Amino acid sequence: MQTGEELLGSPQKLDVTFPGNGETISFLANKQDSRPGILLLNGAIYLGFAYNTDDLPYRGWVLKYTYSRSSGFTSAGVWCSTPTPPADFEGGGIWQAGKGNLLCVSPFFFQLTNFHLI
Repeated sequence: MQTGEELLGSPQKLDVTFPGNGETISFLANKQDSRPGILLLNGAIYLGFAYNTDDLPYRGWVLKYTYSRSSGFTSAGVWCSTPTPPADFEGGGIWQAGKGNLLCVSPFFFQLTNFHLI
C-alpha cells in the first residue's frame, strides 16, 4: 500500500466452488458485487458478495484469503449462504450495505443475508 505496487500473488482470480445439492456450485465473479466492507481478522481477509442483479436464483458468498510474502494470496476458505435452498426460497446475497462485517468474538463474525419466500 505504501508504494501502490502490486503484491506477489495479486491480483488474485476468484475461482472457487462450493458443494451444493448433488452439484458443485461455482462462484461467478462476473455476476457478483462485493457489497460489504473487507474484514481483516487474524491475518486473513474476508470478502462478501451478493449477486449484481435480481436474477433468481442467486447466492451469497464469503471468501477467505491469507497472504504471505513467499506465496502471495492463497484461498483459505469459502462459504456459500444458500448451497441447498428450500424450493420456496431464493436469494441469500451478503449485503451489509457497504458496511464492514460485525465481529463478535474472534474468530466468529456475522453477515446479513437477504432471503425471501417466493
